[in-house]
Amino acid sequence: MDKNTLPLILVEASEQDIASLCGWFVSFDEIRDWGGPNISFPISSRSLIVETKLAQGRSYKLIDTKNKLLAFGQCYERLGRCHLARLVVNPQNRGCGVGKQLVKQLLTQAPEYLVTKGFSLFVWPHNKVAKKLYQSLGFRRVNYPDSITPEMAKCDYLIKD
Repeated sequence: MDKNTLPLILVEASEQDIASLCGWFVSFDEIRDWGGPNISFPISSRSLIVETKLAQGRSYKLIDTKNKLLAFGQCYERLGRCHLARLVVNPQNRGCGVGKQLVKQLLTQAPEYLVTKGFSLFVWPHNKVAKKLYQSLGFRRVNYPDSITPEMAKCDYLIKD
């Protein structure tokens, strides 16, 4: 896929879209790196729908003009910020700028329904590609301003004002 020729569209994701994500992860480490410590492995469609809390926040998919699922992400309010969570690009489309488009479109669309003072996200320190992407979009690392589980404390907390 050439990132310069196809328009990418951000729309709300469905249970069916969440089920499609199951094939994108082949190991415990991959699912934990994406979804955090509360996502089980091996995964099933039903457990992933429940564990991603699909009904509690906003879940989005990035698609092309042929309706191909290219990426997925969620956002919700956390500590007064629009928190981006569970951002993932279809393995077939990594390295093509899809992740950057996903985050850019989430940054644009989320303020339409959340009144916040900026954005936040967690990223594992070893996920250098994702960290570089987020930093290129203006995110910076700060100390998490509240109590947090020991597992999540291992992550970097990034914000964008």
